[in-house]
Amino acid sequence: MEGRIRERKLLAETVVREIRNQVRAGKQPDRSELQTMSELVAVYLPQFVEKLRQLYPSISDDNILFCILTRLHFTPKEIAVALGISQQVVSNRRKRLNICLFKKTAGTMRFAYNIHHLA
Repeated sequence: MEGRIRERKLLAETVVREIRNQVRAGKQPDRSELQTMSELVAVYLPQFVEKLRQLYPSISDDNILFCILTRLHFTPKEIAVALGISQQVVSNRRKRLNICLFKKTAGTMRFAYNIHHLA
């Protein structure tokens, strides 16, 4: 229960709301804003990034950010805008990360489920 409360507080943070508004308007946020959001995740959900690194020790910072955006309920389209990549790249990355992190080849929707239930 405490984890859900922390996640709600994180989602209410100004920078997270601003990033969501920007990507919904089709604008890519500054890298510094995304970095600030990542730092907030470390405060509110400290086990999340640790668990990602345990499951996939060589995970890149870009893939961690990708997982953070998924955890914060950004849609694939919003993730594409936030990271300046195509929706096809988002789909491919979800499939690849699902295999690397969870050893599962299930569809991309399963990736979001797995990320939401991690730590």
